[in-house]
Amino acid sequence: VDPQVVRLLLKRAQFAEWHKGAKPYDVLKVKRDASASDIRKAYRKLSMQFHPDKWARTTDVLKQASETAFADLNKAYETVGTPDKRSAFDEYSGEDFARDWEETSQGKSSGDENFYFGDPLIATLTEELWEKRLSGTSIWLIEFYAAWCPGCRNSREQWRDIARKVEHLPVEVGAVNCVRQRRICTEYVGVTSYPTVRLINREFGTMQSFKGSGLDVEEIPKWVERVAKEWKWLFHNAKVHMDLSRFSFAPGGAVADSESMWIVAFMDGLECPACKATSTNLLRLSASFRGLPVEVGIVDCSLPEQRSFCYEEHEVPQPPHRPLTKAWRVGPKNA
Repeated sequence: VDPQVVRLLLKRAQFAEWHKGAKPYDVLKVKRDASASDIRKAYRKLSMQFHPDKWARTTDVLKQASETAFADLNKAYETVGTPDKRSAFDEYSGEDFARDWEETSQGKSSGDENFYFGDPLIATLTEELWEKRLSGTSIWLIEFYAAWCPGCRNSREQWRDIARKVEHLPVEVGAVNCVRQRRICTEYVGVTSYPTVRLINREFGTMQSFKGSGLDVEEIPKWVERVAKEWKWLFHNAKVHMDLSRFSFAPGGAVADSESMWIVAFMDGLECPACKATSTNLLRLSASFRGLPVEVGIVDCSLPEQRSFCYEEHEVPQPPHRPLTKAWRVGPKNA
């Protein structure tokens, strides 16, 4: 056995004795904001390395160490490999998470309206988790449902099947109970019927709805694969200036001093449904102009410091309003 691997095994066994499962991210060697896919890959890699069967022909000390380290690895994956349990762990600040989770789970009645609570592949998203989990370049496939909706109740197994079918893709899977999370469903994504399925990325402001009928177990994974592939390409190749302000248009600013053409959307925030659709199209526009003297940007008119700039200087309609797009030609700008 490689001496370096032996030292690593003994170190892991000692770590397990010291921390008693309290540091699952350290055990799996992943960051706290790691995607579910990254966590699964880390677990599989480490479990192959430290499985007790691999150490069966070594000394008693190493065999015992492998059992301790492997048990600690499984406990870590059980904690952060399940979306809802991971969310609870991230929020917990006490000393006995296992006991707290057990009490939380047992307190869940059979009539709980969160259909997928505790599912190993589906995160139950709340307003608190919306900003924390939907971060970075992560793409989320989300079902928006209502607990009173018969079609939603009858299609729960289909959503679980879909989650399993997209497990190999670079997406996270979630569900939002619109009875409990009204703000997400109305203000953030504009859900008008149940169930609704959408792909979302918050950092780039992209959103796309599945236009098919119901929770189609065959078509939704194909659609997810196509859109995720396009979005990943856009995230890498497009450049949208998300933080333009009045100073960008003043002398010395990014727009005013630029010789390029500028296409700018004045938006009523970044979370509204129309804003997300516009953000998606701006990414496509930016990527299509790649290599040309054209810049694309956004002014967030919902910010207090931007209101007079938007609604007085640029005569953007009063909120709530759909995004208003303006263009500045190549050469000197009269902002």
